[in-house]
Amino acid sequence: MWRTVNQVKQDGSWGSWGPYSSCSRSCETGVRFRIRQCDNPKPSSGGEDCPGVNYEYQLCKADECPKQSGDFRAQQCQQHNLYFEFQGSKHHWLPFEHPDGKFSQQHSSTGAAGGVVLG
Repeated sequence: MWRTVNQVKQDGSWGSWGPYSSCSRSCETGVRFRIRQCDNPKPSSGGEDCPGVNYEYQLCKADECPKQSGDFRAQQCQQHNLYFEFQGSKHHWLPFEHPDGKFSQQHSSTGAAGGVVLG
């Protein structure tokens, strides 16, 4: 019996998702992630890689932060204030929450009137 390319080619399939990592923050909202491997089976003999991504992120929420710690997003923005230049001008970073309410990822905008939203 002769083997053809189609008989020996093996496309990859995803294995199970691993466990989620711990939350990136010890208080308030952070991020955790998990990964999976393209090994059930691995692609071989010219087979296709698994479609999609091998990682998944999820928001996680811990207890509220102590009041003296301040807004974490504002702290992150403050760390970059000395380094941000856009279109020849230095800008001040501010925390920004998307108004559609569908998600609350961290974004920052400049403090200038009609500010520029990046992220």
